[in-house]
Amino acid sequence: MCATVVLDTATDNIIEGDETVGISISATTVGTPSLASASVVISDINSGVLLMLVPNNIAFPESDPAGALSLVAAQTLPDDIMISIGVTPITATSGADFSLVQFVATLPAGSISIPINVLPIDDSIVELDEILEVFIISSTGNTRTVDAMSTSTVTLLDNDVSSISLVKDSPNPIDELAGFATFRICSALNLPVPVQITVNVIGGTATQGEDFAVPSAPVVTIQANQGDNACVPFVVNILDNANPDLALEDYTVSIGNVQSPGVISGVPGEASIICTITDERACDPSTSGVEFILTLTPPYDADDNYLYLVSTSPFDVEVTVTVADLFNDVMTVPQDESRVVQLPVTVAFPVNPPDTHDLVILVVSTGPINLYSQNRRQEGGTGDTTQIYPYRNLGNYYVVTVSPGPGINSFVSIASRDDNNLVAITLSTEYLFNGVWYQPYETALVTLNALQAAFLSSPSDLSGSRIFSSAPLFVLDGVVCNNIPTQNFGWCDLTMEQLLPALSVCRLSVVGPIPGRDAYTVHFTGVEDNTQVTFRGETIILNAGEQVRRFVYNDRNVHEISSDQPIYINQYISSFTVDFETGDPAKLVLPPVNDFGGAVSFFVPNVGGRNAITIYIPALTGMV
Repeated sequence: MCATVVLDTATDNIIEGDETVGISISATTVGTPSLASASVVISDINSGVLLMLVPNNIAFPESDPAGALSLVAAQTLPDDIMISIGVTPITATSGADFSLVQFVATLPAGSISIPINVLPIDDSIVELDEILEVFIISSTGNTRTVDAMSTSTVTLLDNDVSSISLVKDSPNPIDELAGFATFRICSALNLPVPVQITVNVIGGTATQGEDFAVPSAPVVTIQANQGDNACVPFVVNILDNANPDLALEDYTVSIGNVQSPGVISGVPGEASIICTITDERACDPSTSGVEFILTLTPPYDADDNYLYLVSTSPFDVEVTVTVADLFNDVMTVPQDESRVVQLPVTVAFPVNPPDTHDLVILVVSTGPINLYSQNRRQEGGTGDTTQIYPYRNLGNYYVVTVSPGPGINSFVSIASRDDNNLVAITLSTEYLFNGVWYQPYETALVTLNALQAAFLSSPSDLSGSRIFSSAPLFVLDGVVCNNIPTQNFGWCDLTMEQLLPALSVCRLSVVGPIPGRDAYTVHFTGVEDNTQVTFRGETIILNAGEQVRRFVYNDRNVHEISSDQPIYINQYISSFTVDFETGDPAKLVLPPVNDFGGAVSFFVPNVGGRNAITIYIPALTGMV
């Protein structure tokens, strides 16, 4: 005979494992029980718990020391749980972009959460944001399996950006005859994606479509994975409009809008360059400056070499004149006044100057001045004076113009302000230079360092010789003993002038008689091939380095000289043996029409019997 004993169990939500209940018969009213006790196992139905990684989507910079996820249990556990963690790199690379601290984590008994750390690796590479997934593979607690299916997406925010730079490869300023100016737009670091950059080109005194041309809203692209310092070219077309423009016209090139800005630092417009176009730099009304270099005139009495400093500044200026370690003079030139520097014998050329030397004069002023170099006497004849142009007016290409007629010992002096200035001299006559004989139109090479000069001299005419250099160069040419325009050397006179760069000389000038003189010679030198020159109704065709001279006698009219390309134009006053007037020959660089202005500074030496000034006035009906 049996009886049923009912054991009521209570249902809860606590994970506590299987539990055992003991049942025993403590007493009977009849007989003796054969089995006094029994046990009942109550199985815990709460054998699994939900484990989650939170948040399920998180982003943090790669510069963070650690990005923490949390492994969370829905409720506390009675014993330790071992959790296996997995990682799936999506675009991130383990060991290069991140590392995971725990691949097996323990959730202690009684805890509800633990951190799971993703350690970003902070590099210096520009990358896109990178993604990985962290997920729970499995979890166990003693003999029980815990439900665990959770994934968290982690985005590593790249904190590296590249800077964009704008580089001008062409000279600045650049002559309009160059045709184009080249630039590079560069990324300092490798880019993970193509970057499109809008380039802004805005005219200042230069005009789009007249002085320069670029496409509307031009865009350049730096392609992905081109390495550090990857560049793309950009070109601004420089237009030769054949009009006498301002001597210096400017436009600005700058970085505009950047697409894919997440990998680029900076603000559009930060990288910008003000670019200058020169049109007939000799037409620059300003011949004043604050820095000059020059060489002495060739060999002769050092006591007769002078510098004239004329202030064009609205205030007093301090001027320093230095010649190597031989001479240093500092002086104050008051406003609107001048000073004379007599160069001592210690800085004179020897009678036979070496091919290269260090006798370069550096003049530096705290304000604008005009500078003139004068040699007053030359072996029984007379000297000459030349304007010295500021360093900013110097260039890299010159054509020697020396003399309009026979002379003795034509010369060219060149000087560099910069180191490693490679100079190529293509001579128009046979010449000995640095111990090597060169045939006509062979090229001699010389490298000049800072404040170093070279001297060329020949009994033949050096006119038409061409000089190229890798950095701006001072060039002075002339003739030691000249009698213009005849062969009569009864009087031996020095004529000289500093040259302006060949691509910077003018296309429109005027020439007329010199007061008190009846004759002069006009000397044209071509810079480019097939140059058409018009003078006194005559059309003259010049090639580069080619020269034409026109002798004018007893003509009191003013004549216009025009050309379709730059040319050198010199006027030579004839020796008194031609017109029998008192005076000696002189070499003048003709001023261009654009050089005309309402105010002119000049100096007159306080020697000689008389001084003359010629004034050209442009009228509504022509030149008078």
